[in-house]
Amino acid sequence: MNKERLVGFIMIGLVVVIIVMYLSNRTTAQKLENENEELKSQLEEEPTNTEADASSPSFNEAGTSSDTEDTQNTSQETASIENSGEALRSEIESYDTFVSEFVDILTSYDDQEEKNEQLQEMTTDSAQTYLEENYYILDDDQDISDVEDGEHAEGDFEPLEIDMDITSLDAYYSYSNNSVEVIAMYQTNTEAGDENFSGNYILKGTINTVEGEVKFDTITSIVSINDPNADELYD
Repeated sequence: MNKERLVGFIMIGLVVVIIVMYLSNRTTAQKLENENEELKSQLEEEPTNTEADASSPSFNEAGTSSDTEDTQNTSQETASIENSGEALRSEIESYDTFVSEFVDILTSYDDQEEKNEQLQEMTTDSAQTYLEENYYILDDDQDISDVEDGEHAEGDFEPLEIDMDITSLDAYYSYSNNSVEVIAMYQTNTEAGDENFSGNYILKGTINTVEGEVKFDTITSIVSINDPNADELYD
């Protein structure tokens, strides 16, 4: 092989290499152009997708919303419990005030006529019957005009001057048959004539709200703890 033929083969080889490289580069350039077009298309679509995603809550947003609802529900339940507790305390306080006033009147002998009226206003017929039978309310058949203020007449006994003070009172309540059962324990300090003594008493009955006012619906017993009739408490 002479030198001219060798040069000719080399030239042909170079041409082939150049053609291959050209075709290869053109293919790569076309591929890059296609990829650029796809990327550009994706970039143009992304804002629309982002807006769509923003319009609906994500998982985290939904979770946050759920947590907020749970917190609101818990707050409402707590407020409801607090309101119920406050209502119950207010109700018990109203019962305490009523029972305290009732016992004060019950143990007062300053004015029998006024005492009768007050006890009648604070009781129903059933409770009034108990008070009449036990001489807390003196009926029309008994001449209360003969009894001076501060004196107490019972049956055929002579009037006796009595001064009774309440030194302590505790009341307990329970619901039963649409009524409120009451057990009140109170201590008195009594001056009767020349004598001075203290006593412990138990009042048992039921109270109800009648036309917006608390009243004793029934009275089962008002007895001294040392009284034999205290067995009535267990009836």
